[in-house]
Amino acid sequence: MDQNEQNLQMALADFKAGKFKSSRQAAIAYGVPPATFNDRLNGKKPRQIAYQYEHEQQLTPIPWTGTIRPTVINKN
Repeated sequence: MDQNEQNLQMALADFKAGKFKSSRQAAIAYGVPPATFNDRLNGKKPRQIAYQYEHEQQLTPIPWTGTIRPTVINKN
């Protein structure tokens, strides 16, 4: 775990323990961008983990069901 991640984890722990009144104060005290702090606080995963299995995340192909019909607009 690198230094930035450690700072983020310490900021999260201290904020959850009630040592700071706001998430912004906790983020600034530990030198973490407030947006990143709030993302993690709301459950967003770090990029390294979120994209770890990206190659396995493939969309299921949708079978073709017919032709595309143009929309005709009546100007009457």
